Amino acid sequence: AWFGSYFGDYDYPDAFMRSHLGSGTVLSSVWAGAPHWHFHAMGMGFPLAESTLATQNNDSIYHAGVSSRSIHINLLGDPTLKSYVFKGPADLEIEPGQGAAALTWSLPDELPLGFYIYRRINAGSPFELIDSVSENTNSYTDKCLGASTEYQYLIRSFRLESTPSGSFYNLSTGPTTAIFISDDNQVVSDFTALAQDSNFISLQSTALNADSLLWILPDGSQPSSSQINFTLEEGDNLIRLIAINSCGSDTSSQSFTLSGLNSLEESSFSIYPNPASSQVWVDLPEKAQRLRLYSLEGQLIRDIPVESSLKFKLDISNLTESNYIIEILLSDGRRSSQQLTISN
Repeated sequence: AWFGSYFGDYDYPDAFMRSHLGSGTVLSSVWAGAPHWHFHAMGMGFPLAESTLATQNNDSIYHAGVSSRSIHINLLGDPTLKSYVFKGPADLEIEPGQGAAALTWSLPDELPLGFYIYRRINAGSPFELIDSVSENTNSYTDKCLGASTEYQYLIRSFRLESTPSGSFYNLSTGPTTAIFISDDNQVVSDFTALAQDSNFISLQSTALNADSLLWILPDGSQPSSSQINFTLEEGDNLIRLIAINSCGSDTSSQSFTLSGLNSLEESSFSIYPNPASSQVWVDLPEKAQRLRLYSLEGQLIRDIPVESSLKFKLDISNLTESNYIIEILLSDGRRSSQQLTISN
């Protein structure tokens, strides 16, 4: 701080304040005394700009002296300077993933209390705090990012400072980096009918980016496999599929009407006894090629080629009590199915 006539004038060749800034060892300079400058805020971690505003706007909070709130009160130098500075993280690197960015950095020699992770999309906008990690952590993965977007990141460490003015959490400077995300990880639910006859339908999930699935069927069951077989009930059958991943969920639905299916031509066959406990006989239609046994959740349990015989014995002694679906595939591409109940 300097006080004297014309010390701060840019149009005066011997301005001491301006010459000090050009020396290479001074970062800021102010003309003090008319009025008085007040730097108390810097004792609590605020930058020099905070003291500049307090001095320029002061006429009653502090003792101002003469010429308070006058136009000559100016700061020469860097307004972001702080009294308490410490070394933060360094060597910030980033790797892209599907809808994610994996960040790593080098820890400072003196570990802080932790690290704050900031992010922004537009280069002209301020960074926003998105998360924090503990003091011995040097990695972070930001998930669920949008596609075709560039993201910029800033990592700063923080610690508790105790000064004669009080205590405050102090932030370091930090490195920045940017990355372009091509593909997102948004989950999309969808499913399609693989096969259907007059009262039986086989559905296959075609969901994208799903970690888990949950079907909601008209009978109240909620299987979680990617493929299901379902016996349709009279009227409309609303079937929903919920696809889930770590970024959220999505639901799709379709309605199947028992009387309005694009049904395959039905070839009748019979199974007996039904219910059964240890074995069941299947009277096959002509042109039968394969016999398949499914759980109601769509899991394929047996897939058996059929020979010329029109009567087939199926061993079910190792299956648990439940309802199953027997499907017969014909050589001409047609198929037919019936429900089998196993009761031990």
